[in-house]
Amino acid sequence: MGKRLPAGADLFDPGHRPDPARATTPAAFVAAMRHYRVWAGEPSYRRMEYNCGGVCSASRFHAALSSDRLPRLTVLSAFVVACGGDEAEYQRWAAAWRRIRTNPRNNVPS
Repeated sequence: MGKRLPAGADLFDPGHRPDPARATTPAAFVAAMRHYRVWAGEPSYRRMEYNCGGVCSASRFHAALSSDRLPRLTVLSAFVVACGGDEAEYQRWAAAWRRIRTNPRNNVPS
């Protein structure tokens, strides 16, 4: 049986925050994005569209998180904002995105 969280544990605790640096493939990166969304309280895609000021549509968020391909960097930026992240959080995600995007073993199409 897995370790249980103490009663009243805050899932927003940075210790529970998904770490994009652990992802090594596009599919693992998108899985980390899905976990980050859950960590952020699992906002609806429409709420995410609202939270980012309409920079990214609800359908675009849905498509990005339903895929196993890296999203565009502009979608990633809107995603982090939509989940309540700040500039430092975006930089963490963008650094991981660039590392995966430029790794020739990932064969990411342009």
